[in-house]
Amino acid sequence: MKPLKILEDENIHVVMGIGENGQGKMIAAYAIINSLSLKYKRRRFTLHIVSPKPRPLYFEELRDMILNNIAYTFVVRYSDLNYEHLDKLVEEIRSMNKPIYGIVAGDLGELESFFKTRNIPYEKI
Repeated sequence: MKPLKILEDENIHVVMGIGENGQGKMIAAYAIINSLSLKYKRRRFTLHIVSPKPRPLYFEELRDMILNNIAYTFVVRYSDLNYEHLDKLVEEIRSMNKPIYGIVAGDLGELESFFKTRNIPYEKI
């Protein structure tokens, strides 16, 4: 991952697991993002989307959250459910001393286990 320096310098990194049935869960995800913004006093996020859905189908889930957003800046990055790549991503984010947080859909139990074993704070939607 090469961060876009201007857009991602002070971002909160959110690894967001979107399962097969993600419709309607983005309101909960947006509420979590809102609470993270208040906690860290930042308004910029890098959303690392982890999904079994291929490109661009995963974007269907995010569309309303992004289009109706006027408060935050989102940089969206996609990854399939490849845990080796995800492990490297987490290590890169941690090496840059950036805040990292997880949001996981209920049907992605393996991703939830990944967050637990890596001590990544997360919330289930």
